Amino acid sequence: MTRPRWLTKRCRAPLYGAYVLIASALLLEIALRLLLPPPSLSLRKSFTQDLPGLKSRLVYTRNDFGLRSLSMTTKSKGPRVIRIICLGASTTDQPTQGTEDIWSAVLERKLRAAWATRGVGIEVAAYGRGGSTVMESLSWAEKNLGGYEPDIVITLEGVNDLAWHGGAGYRFDPAAGSRESRLTLTAIGRSCQDVSRLCRWIVHAGTQIRARWTLWRGGAVQWHSEHLAVLRKEYASLPAVEAPSRNPDPIVEFAHGVARLVSVARSTGAEVIVLGQPVLWKPAMTQEESRALWFHVSTTDGPVRPSTAWLDAEMRRYNEVQRREAERQKAEYAPLDRMLPRDLSTFFDDCHFTDAGNVLVAEAIYPVVSTLVGRVVERRGL
Repeated sequence: MTRPRWLTKRCRAPLYGAYVLIASALLLEIALRLLLPPPSLSLRKSFTQDLPGLKSRLVYTRNDFGLRSLSMTTKSKGPRVIRIICLGASTTDQPTQGTEDIWSAVLERKLRAAWATRGVGIEVAAYGRGGSTVMESLSWAEKNLGGYEPDIVITLEGVNDLAWHGGAGYRFDPAAGSRESRLTLTAIGRSCQDVSRLCRWIVHAGTQIRARWTLWRGGAVQWHSEHLAVLRKEYASLPAVEAPSRNPDPIVEFAHGVARLVSVARSTGAEVIVLGQPVLWKPAMTQEESRALWFHVSTTDGPVRPSTAWLDAEMRRYNEVQRREAERQKAEYAPLDRMLPRDLSTFFDDCHFTDAGNVLVAEAIYPVVSTLVGRVVERRGL
């Protein structure tokens, strides 16, 4: 049999190299799985920032499980501990605050003070990633939530689903769970880490190197502070549209994701609280409030700048989906969107909380969370 013309000596060398590389990666993958546990997801970064209503210097931390928490240090909880897991995106993660100032940590301090005399410990941990949607929270919850033995799960979802879906090529198939006709690098990277221990170690090493470089330099400019001026300029240049038309309507995917997320949370045996997503958007805004905005809305014709009256009405529509789903699955619904002042004392942009705003969130939801803590205490006989 004649050797194919393309398989010349010049072609064989790269092929052999590729085989060696693949074999080496597979051997390293096997070795890592046999000899080393998964890498810690802990993170510590020093930041400086210049944003209204926020501390100028902070240290951003995540624990070994990739969660933001003042107290959670082990995956399993103690016998007299009530554990609360908060799920969402950047409004849960709050990357512009140190862990002690995010709303979940403020809530934890209030609950610990209230229940200390009963000998009940409270652990609150937050999982959120900037830009993520309810389907991404669902993906994390399906793989991880039950392992943390939550007694209460709090969700804060909606703003990213409203703003970033609906662009060119957008589609949603509930059976397949697909969202976009294209894969993003972020999605590919997350999938790689889910499948490969080697990939996870590479990402972990890169993260740690960047974090240590940041610390060695004595701090860095935080993402929002560095980029907000550019984002706001780009936002102002977008076409102004009174009421964008989007077909397919991304709220269909959102409703599907909320239903699944609440169901997964309830399947762990936890009490569930669904929070209405609060935003700065409202029909009448001051010039200063309008200048704080940067969230565009995706459409098939490209990103647009809708009227704030449309944004307000649309966010209420998304929150109504959450209210109905919480009611259907017998979860609690807290209309956080109607419980906070919609001004620049609460938000520094479209939806992210100032330091004072984080306190207001904790105070607003404290009564319903405390009631559920009492229910859990009674059920567990603590």
